[in-house]
Amino acid sequence: MAAFSPEYKGILVGFRCPNGHAGHLEYNEGAGTVVKLKLSEFPFSSLTKGLFSPGAHVNSYKVLTGSGFRVTKFREDSSFSCDKCGGNWPVFSDTGQIVILNAIDTRRTATPMGYDDYARDNRSSSIPMNSTIKVSRRWLQRLEVDWEESRTTSTTGKVNLLSQYASVGLERKVEQSLKSSLSLVTEAEQLTEQSVEVVVPAHRRLTVRLNWKQIWQEGRLEVRLPDGTSAEIAYRAAVDVTFDQENIEG
Repeated sequence: MAAFSPEYKGILVGFRCPNGHAGHLEYNEGAGTVVKLKLSEFPFSSLTKGLFSPGAHVNSYKVLTGSGFRVTKFREDSSFSCDKCGGNWPVFSDTGQIVILNAIDTRRTATPMGYDDYARDNRSSSIPMNSTIKVSRRWLQRLEVDWEESRTTSTTGKVNLLSQYASVGLERKVEQSLKSSLSLVTEAEQLTEQSVEVVVPAHRRLTVRLNWKQIWQEGRLEVRLPDGTSAEIAYRAAVDVTFDQENIEG
């Protein structure tokens, strides 16, 4: 039998999202197996129960929050979200599925990608020379999940999540969720193009060195595993490139 998650029980009783926001809630039906529940299985207040017939299956109702949201059908992967804080929480907690609770961005980091040199020669002129350099760099938009740094929140050490939950497709589920939330596609090549304006001094040769850097969005994914265990999975996504400019006169 499906059971409501602690987060959904809280919203039915308190009419607020788990982060305390009222009036900003939206129900997401999902696409999983339909779940039918009797009225007696709902943690409604006595006032809300009075809106339904005794013994009825509750397949459609409106939660009386500030803005209200209507449930048209329960499914195993149904969830609700708050448009104020961006949180997303599952309706059920024991459906045997991996439930994505939240994706949290923690920081942006940069790693070196090498450099490109562009030479401009003005040694034969007695006046400075303005020059426009068109630069480009191809890079791969990709996602990396750090399973070595992932851990369950119920243990003090790391566990091998991939081997322990291989039968439920943990790796595929996690990567699909992250790609969706970060608007990524699989291993997509990107092209960054820019123009760099420089002034080459008179009687000088200028080498413009661009030290390219890959920009990573790092974060962690909070999930609830099929046995009820909560886990945090570390990830990083390549989201952009940039460069530091170095002018070398000769």
